[in-house]
Amino acid sequence: MPLGLWKSKWEIHREDMARHREDIERHREECERRSEECERRSAEHDEKMERLAKISERRSTEHREEMERHRKEAEQRDAKHHERMERFSEEMRAERAAAEIRWLQLGDETSELRKKYDRELAETRRFNRKMLTQLDKTYTGLTTALGLLGDEMIAMRGDINELKGSVDAQTEAIMKLVDRFEDLGGRPPV
Repeated sequence: MPLGLWKSKWEIHREDMARHREDIERHREECERRSEECERRSAEHDEKMERLAKISERRSTEHREEMERHRKEAEQRDAKHHERMERFSEEMRAERAAAEIRWLQLGDETSELRKKYDRELAETRRFNRKMLTQLDKTYTGLTTALGLLGDEMIAMRGDINELKGSVDAQTEAIMKLVDRFEDLGGRPPV
């Protein structure tokens, strides 16, 4: 290499140091730029967090107010319900008392009807006993009459059989006479 092209150590060192300073300056600028970016982002984040905290506080307040309103409405509903239940209980007590009075009245009426029914039932049973006694007598008389009638019919059957025999004999005799008249040419015998 020609002598003019060689650099001395100090020149090389100076160039290195200049490059190093430029790198440091570039790095410092980069750090400042990043620091400013971080500060800007931190400020944006803080702003965003403040906005979110306000929104959260507002929503929390709204939620507390709504819960308080719901609690008051529930208390009112409970009070109205309790009042209705008390009124209903009073009505039920009054109805139960009226029903018990009516039940006692019905019990009295029923006991009177039961006594009347028992009297009528006893009369009906007496009447039925009399009727059964009469029917028993009638049945006994009817049985006796039918027995006598049966005996009479048996006797009559015998009489009927005798009369039938007699009628048959007379018919036979008449038929013989008729046969004789037919033999003579329809003239009576002399």
